[in-house]
Amino acid sequence: MTWTVLFAGPAALGFAILFNVRRRALLPIALLAILAKSVTVVLADQQFNAVVSAFLAALLIGVIAYILGPATGEASPVYAFAAVVPLIPGFYVFQALKALESVVVADNGGISAQAPLIEAATSAITAAGILLALAIGVTSPVLLLPGTRTPED
Repeated sequence: MTWTVLFAGPAALGFAILFNVRRRALLPIALLAILAKSVTVVLADQQFNAVVSAFLAALLIGVIAYILGPATGEASPVYAFAAVVPLIPGFYVFQALKALESVVVADNGGISAQAPLIEAATSAITAAGILLALAIGVTSPVLLLPGTRTPED
């Protein structure tokens, strides 16, 4: 694992600050983001699929957030969603757009455009799969764990 996982903390903090999260929640959000990114890096080193590793990281963060939220009196999604923002697949989206650019500039859309089109579709589907895995992973603990909703005031 590399030290670059530490950059997930400031990324999550930026998102949290943008949406006016309370100060007391900022440090746990940064730590959860670093944990989430660490999980994806470790699983990628173990040859896990990017979608599967994103799901497992989001599920772990969701479980922690939905336990941490009621314990701190904060809404659980504050911890859960802000912490997985650094896992959003910008790399795959960039690859898809770059490949689509190659399709657009290809001569007459012939055979020279076929490989970039397949690459664009593959990257876009991977990005969509990761986004779906993040959404399902981070929200499923509320359905799976009893009593994890934030108590109403």
